[in-house]
Amino acid sequence: TGVQTCALPIYTYLRDQGPVCLGGSHGGCLQVEQSGYARPGGIPMPLFGVACYLMLFIIACMRGQRARTAGMILTVVAIATSLTLTYLEVAVIHAICYWCLGSATCAALHVIVNSARYVRGEPTVGQPAFAMSG
Repeated sequence: TGVQTCALPIYTYLRDQGPVCLGGSHGGCLQVEQSGYARPGGIPMPLFGVACYLMLFIIACMRGQRARTAGMILTVVAIATSLTLTYLEVAVIHAICYWCLGSATCAALHVIVNSARYVRGEPTVGQPAFAMSG
C-alpha cells in the first residue's frame, strides 16, 4: 500500500489498481474501470486510446493527401468511440470517469484540427503553415 506514484489509467489498469481521479471521483473511475466495457477482448481500453493517439501523432507528422485522409478517418473512429463510451458511462454504467472525459475532449479537438487540415490541404512552399489569406 502507499501513495500511487502514477495516475495514468493504463498504469493502474496493468497493475490492477484503482485509478487516481480528480476531485475525489475515484468511485466513478473505478466503477467504469471495473465495468464489462473496460476490457474489450481482454485488452484494457486505455491501450486502445494510447495506440490511437500515437497513430494520430504519427499521421500528423506526415504530409500528403493520404496522410490527411488517414488522419480524418482515424479521427472519426476516435470521436465515434468516445461518444459511444461516454454514452455507456452515463446511460449504462451510471458513472463518470474524468480520464475518459479528457480523452473524449481530446478526440473532439482532433476533429477540429484534422478537419481543418483535411479541407485546407498542405501549405505551399514559402507559405507559413498558419498564414491568413486575404
